[in-house]
Amino acid sequence: MDSQAGARPGAGIAPVEQIRLPARLICDRRDYGGNVVALGENFASLLAHFRFAAGEAVELECLLPPWDILRTAGRIAACEAHESDDPPVFKLKVDFGPLDDPARTVLREYLGSRATRRREPRPKVSIPARLLAPERINGLAVLNVSTRGLFIASDAPFAIDTPIRVSVGLPSFEVSLNGRVAHAVDRATARRMRRPSGFGVELTELPPAERQAWDRLRDRAGATAIK
Repeated sequence: MDSQAGARPGAGIAPVEQIRLPARLICDRRDYGGNVVALGENFASLLAHFRFAAGEAVELECLLPPWDILRTAGRIAACEAHESDDPPVFKLKVDFGPLDDPARTVLREYLGSRATRRREPRPKVSIPARLLAPERINGLAVLNVSTRGLFIASDAPFAIDTPIRVSVGLPSFEVSLNGRVAHAVDRATARRMRRPSGFGVELTELPPAERQAWDRLRDRAGATAIK
């Protein structure tokens, strides 16, 4: 199946192929595991051990490295035998319905960064953090960092767009930052996708002094990243 066929005419971001991203399809209240092998702005190609009928309505959840999760609804556009293994493997094409803002944001960021081969490294770390607003929570941990944000492990993720103020620190250095919740992973989803629960924070309102402090902390965190 040609994944380019799913690309929207005139789309600014090319589909990404030769990938293998953990995913699950929900159809008639049943879950089916699989792997996304090609992804575009309005479609996904998957390998799975289940046969679907063309036109079936499904929901897709896909883990986009390092921590984002794409959630969207769609329909099966095609299903064909891929390998004659036991159990058999099928290649599916799912055409997406309209994407909400969080799904569109994480998808375009992933596609854009892969297409240009300039995805910013997000080292895996474990940095102590304290939430200062909208409520005070101690004992949190940051699991990855980038120039634009961070992911905080938490059993009680906040709603998308919640304003956040967080203090992040290494033993000899701490910085307080403002941001918004860009995406969240609840405990049930985290168990299904075998990844930590928590929320991603997009940094906002960074004055020059805070930006310099954040860049300094990221450099130090990268030097001690978990391998």
